[in-house]
Amino acid sequence: MGDAYSYKGLIAEAVSAYQTALAVDPGNRQSYLRLGSAYTAQGDVSNALDIQQRTINLWPRLGENYAKLAETYLALDDTDQAVAYYEQAIQVDPDYADAYVGLGRILYAETRDATRALELFDTALALDDQATMVYQRYLVVCRREGRDLVGEYEDQAELAPDAPASWIALGAVYEWEGRVAETITAFERAVTLAPTYKDGYRYLALLYQRDEKFGKARGAWGQYLALRPVGVAEIEAHVGFVNVQQAGEP
Repeated sequence: MGDAYSYKGLIAEAVSAYQTALAVDPGNRQSYLRLGSAYTAQGDVSNALDIQQRTINLWPRLGENYAKLAETYLALDDTDQAVAYYEQAIQVDPDYADAYVGLGRILYAETRDATRALELFDTALALDDQATMVYQRYLVVCRREGRDLVGEYEDQAELAPDAPASWIALGAVYEWEGRVAETITAFERAVTLAPTYKDGYRYLALLYQRDEKFGKARGAWGQYLALRPVGVAEIEAHVGFVNVQQAGEP
């Protein structure tokens, strides 16, 4: 219920729902994390920092907890604290890829140290080569540095056409550039080679919807839901939209 309220922008209701969820199940870490994010969205900084610190105290070996606190400090424009908590996330949980992404993004924004930022992104991709967003972050840095990453990824896909990561990378940068037809082709190839690539189904579903290919969109959302926890409000909303649209089709 909290997720549904958050998706609709009803932050006060989301806070109340997450509080209720924690009262019922005080060991639910995701409720702690989501309550912290809701407090941040509400502008309740004190409670956001408190709940996120409590999450760290309860689960001190999970990097995501530190990264969520880093995100809150970043929202407060406290980059020093954000960097410190991303670094702690990496220290306690070296396999948590998102921490490298967050740290690289801040360091590049603050210092324009492209070499260090790309090293951190490379580490994240070594941990998870299906992380679509990381390829897009990579593209932003490379473009500002005058490097033709799109051309490099096109060459990579040509040289390694059976490697899922080649098409994931290419689809990610095409999507960032708004090249719809090429994005669809790349992600269709990616999910064929890597059927568990959940981001690919999400991007395809959104693109199919935009093109009013509702049958294909519904199928892609179905694949995505099969790889995600049921009950994610955003996904349910999109699936509902597709079902309504498709109901009117002959």
